[in-house]
Amino acid sequence: MPHPEPIICFKKVSLSFGDNEVLRDADFDIEAGDPLCVVGPNGGGKTTLLRLMLGLIQPDQGSISVLGKPPTKAHSEIGYMPQSLQFDPKFPVTVEEVVGMGLLHPGSLAIWKRRNNSHIQEAMNAVGIESRGNDQFSELSGGQKQRVLIARAIVSKPSLLLLDEPTANLDLTLEEKLLETLLNFHPEMKIIMVSHDLGFVSSAVTQVLCVNKHVHTHPTESVSPELIQELYGPSPRRILHSSDLGHDHHHH
Repeated sequence: MPHPEPIICFKKVSLSFGDNEVLRDADFDIEAGDPLCVVGPNGGGKTTLLRLMLGLIQPDQGSISVLGKPPTKAHSEIGYMPQSLQFDPKFPVTVEEVVGMGLLHPGSLAIWKRRNNSHIQEAMNAVGIESRGNDQFSELSGGQKQRVLIARAIVSKPSLLLLDEPTANLDLTLEEKLLETLLNFHPEMKIIMVSHDLGFVSSAVTQVLCVNKHVHTHPTESVSPELIQELYGPSPRRILHSSDLGHDHHHH
């Protein structure tokens, strides 16, 4: 469903953890449409931004709306893929069970049994792991685990898909496959990904949200060597190819 207003709206949002100021006066809108990447240095506030969108943490100042409502009220319309799934690797959980966790939104337990199988199967088909449903999650390779976590994020058919470093620990071939899989869900879902891999960003999206305490949006072609240096210092992990670089111009 298209939302006439911005999908996400941050108004003068500031947040500190103790003495550590993570965001200052973040003021931006994210519209429906093309996938978007959030970039910035480690500790620059990227994951914090996602956690604010999810309503997992509250800002010190300012207001946030997601899909036209407060983040805590938009839970059931958001799919989220964290950087990793925190549980004991010895804990016996199957791929199907991990994917099913994506249906456990507050208040949804009553309908979980009735609709789970077809939704879980569909999500596993979408990411190409349909044959692994009964396997133990802990036995999968890194790339397969990433796919399971994406299936878990899309199983509830959300309007908004938030992915935190979806290509972390993947080699280039797997990265490209994963990107292809993700872009299949566009435009039904607005996709927002955090990544510090600029090569991946340049091939994935037309717009980036640069976060380093302050937040700016840039068209991908305007991500210049100067901007990279400003964000990452002199040696980012993977620099954009010179053919991808244009002149820097940015707006709030």
